[in-house]
Amino acid sequence: MKRILPLLFMLLAYGGAQAQDSAPALQSLLEAGRVDVAIESLEQELGENPFDPIQLNNLAVARTRKGDVYAGLDLLDRAARLSPNQPIIAENRKQLREWLAARIGANAQLLEANARPIPPSLPDPPALWGAASKVQP
Repeated sequence: MKRILPLLFMLLAYGGAQAQDSAPALQSLLEAGRVDVAIESLEQELGENPFDPIQLNNLAVARTRKGDVYAGLDLLDRAARLSPNQPIIAENRKQLREWLAARIGANAQLLEANARPIPPSLPDPPALWGAASKVQP
């Protein structure tokens, strides 16, 4: 796991203004071993914006550091769906999948084949969200 952690940290200082503001504090928390505090802080920030791929990646870093690699992988999958062109998220996702495949003795190609595909764009909302769903008297 130590092999993948340096790459996972790369996005902590990368991204939006809010992510940049909190990146040094988060990195110091993780380096000090205060992973639970970092996770709590990231989850609070994600509560305000659950669609922030940078913070999802950062939470994946913290979860992976704590040893919850499956939650980290799920978070990276979500971040990749939200920001499919973000190379660091894609690389983090790839490296964590490869590490997991090697760790459990699975075939990396099989693991990737079972991954949900990342859509090129978000799907249109269901019809019930549109004007057709308005209740008429």
